[in-house]
Amino acid sequence: MELFMQNYALVFIVGLLTGVLTLMLRAFVITAVQAALLAVMPVLPDVGMLLSILSVVQVLLSGWILFKMVKVIDMGYRLVLEKTH
Repeated sequence: MELFMQNYALVFIVGLLTGVLTLMLRAFVITAVQAALLAVMPVLPDVGMLLSILSVVQVLLSGWILFKMVKVIDMGYRLVLEKTH
């Protein structure tokens, strides 16, 4: 039996970073989903395509959170520009 970190190290690291970003965004429901994904993925045996599907879900969730973070940063930047001009 191989360890989860040997095969899916990048997915795990991206999941940890996404968890931090969701805490920064104060999206507690998404943080709970992220924590559930990170807790379930190492425990599951590599049967069929379940682990691959969960990895794809993890990457898609990370991309969505990154998109939301860019929107928040852009909104803050626009508010500062509006105040100074």
